[in-house]
Amino acid sequence: MVVSDDSKKVFGYFVNLTTIFGLLSWISLLVTYIFFLKARRAQNISDSVMPYIAPQGLIGTYISLFFCILILLTKNFDAFIHHDGITFDYQNFITGYLGIPLYLILLFGHMIVTKSRGIGPHEADFYVGKDIVDQEENDFLDLQKEKIAASTGWFKFYNRYVSW
Repeated sequence: MVVSDDSKKVFGYFVNLTTIFGLLSWISLLVTYIFFLKARRAQNISDSVMPYIAPQGLIGTYISLFFCILILLTKNFDAFIHHDGITFDYQNFITGYLGIPLYLILLFGHMIVTKSRGIGPHEADFYVGKDIVDQEENDFLDLQKEKIAASTGWFKFYNRYVSW
């Protein structure tokens, strides 16, 4: 990746890096959701108290995680395939897989430096600060109702039909 490389090639490298980090973000979200569900079930918190639940639940999350990891590992598999007389495309390999070791180094480095450990499902805290959040939500909803009730003309039309 030097100035003499054409912009299409450099853009491809950038897309490789961005895609890998995007997939790693989704994998992090899915793993977090799996642990959240396990903690919620361990503490007998029902689905009815949650404002949103995933339609496929834990099984759908595991399936999504599997496919994200599969795509992560096979996305740049063409770096290993012979084409145009090149036996191994090291530039494509580096930009396609650089995110994985970087992510793992940062993750485990943070865990080592901060001496953090995982929280068990029975130890997860779902209630500290909940009353404050509920009060802020109620205040916000009351303010929204007042704004809608006070609106006239085009603002009333907008609030009723466009900005829902």
